[in-house]
Amino acid sequence: MEYMLQTVRDLCTTIVRNEWGFDGVIMSDWNTTVPEDGSIPWKCAAAGNDIIMPGNENDHRNILEAYRSGKLSKKKSVCVREGFYS
Repeated sequence: MEYMLQTVRDLCTTIVRNEWGFDGVIMSDWNTTVPEDGSIPWKCAAAGNDIIMPGNENDHRNILEAYRSGKLSKKKSVCVREGFYS
């Protein structure tokens, strides 16, 4: 099984931010959402990524739709909580 670590909340948020106290920026691998079998942008945001690199309009639309549909919330996402998406 292949793991896409940028979508694993236990790593990005629970361990890195909560247990280790990291307060810097967490960003995805470059082009992680581009391949057909790549990461789902809103899941990267929900896991705790601040930036999806390099970012594109499809990532933006995917995150906004997840936010509007309730899949993503301000509580779950640093991006949404900090006001990058509204």
